[in-house]
Amino acid sequence: MEDTAKITKSGYFSKIIGNFGENLVCNWLSRSGFEVALIDHTGIDVLAYQRATRERFGITVRSRTRLTGTENECVNLFWHQRCQIPPAR
Repeated sequence: MEDTAKITKSGYFSKIIGNFGENLVCNWLSRSGFEVALIDHTGIDVLAYQRATRERFGITVRSRTRLTGTENECVNLFWHQRCQIPPAR
């Protein structure tokens, strides 16, 4: 029989996950040639600017964690690539 410890999440857990998601999006956009800034505005988390096309984007980021039983679900940032989940070991 296996004993599993219950993990208690801190009160800041959602904020930490949200910050991680916003920074992940900023990193991806920056590597894709955008200038980005994190902002604190209702409905907008990230401002992105593409110098080549002179377009500006206000982006809302939604982050989530995996709950027990959802380990085989995925969110794919790259819609043109098929989501592949390696088998659990």
